[in-house]
Amino acid sequence: MGQSVRFDGNHKKNNLVTEHLKDLFNLVPICPEVAIGMGVPRQPIRLMKRANDTVRALGVRDPALDVTDELRNFADDIAPTLATFSGYIFKKDSPSCGVFGVKLYGSEGMPAENGRGIFSEQVLRANPSMPVEEEGRLNDLELRDNFIKRVSVYHDWQSRIRQGLTCHSFEEFHRIHKFTLLAHDQPCYRRLGKYVADCTNSELSKRSEYYITEFMNALKIIPTADQNINVIMHIMGFLKRDITASDKAELVRTMEKYRAGDVSRDVPLGLISHHLKNHPNQYLSSQHYLNHGMPTTGCAAASVSHL
Repeated sequence: MGQSVRFDGNHKKNNLVTEHLKDLFNLVPICPEVAIGMGVPRQPIRLMKRANDTVRALGVRDPALDVTDELRNFADDIAPTLATFSGYIFKKDSPSCGVFGVKLYGSEGMPAENGRGIFSEQVLRANPSMPVEEEGRLNDLELRDNFIKRVSVYHDWQSRIRQGLTCHSFEEFHRIHKFTLLAHDQPCYRRLGKYVADCTNSELSKRSEYYITEFMNALKIIPTADQNINVIMHIMGFLKRDITASDKAELVRTMEKYRAGDVSRDVPLGLISHHLKNHPNQYLSSQHYLNHGMPTTGCAAASVSHL
């Protein structure tokens, strides 16, 4: 975020987060190391794996400094606030906040394997469905778009929970996100469709908890071109009586160009949107997939402040 909260008194401002994502999300900066009183500047910490396989966050210069419990307790203390977030952007490589491939040191003082930050691990354990990403990985356009999509879907789910989830709103959520789910994980799409259809008020709480966990896990899968084309073909089926043979042929050609990597997915979806303007279809217009998964401005997302 550009705040000088690094262990050396500097910052790691990420312009992609502060300039691009700020228009999509309300960004809430958090630095657990400062929050637990370590100060700026401070002794750097690293993850150490002990003989009993426990992992601790210890001082690099003074291993007697152990802030493991403090970081975990801080995560527990702010758990009610974190539960309101629609996503979390963590700092890569951080022993407190890293998610993927944080260096884990052995007894010899050399990195032996990869681990996960103490604070981030506690946050993920308490919020298994919440979309998370590391700021470094957001430079990958595909991963960034996927994260934005997941935050948008999860934000919609949270809104329904706050309003009081009913069987009707549960079914509605699945209906407007079904093509998105189909693109990411077809078996999950089939399984959850039956799960929602069989829901009763007495089972709503239990079923909805299982459902959103499975749904959000499915969205972590990056769809292939063929998976997206399968969805676009489904959508095209809803328009087959409205568009001409020439329109259908043009749409098929753009899908083949997309399959070959010559154009982006936006090109065939743009044609679908064009046809929907001429031939309105309420069901298709409500689909999250056709809105490109973009969240409305104001979705909540937390971003670790020592970026």
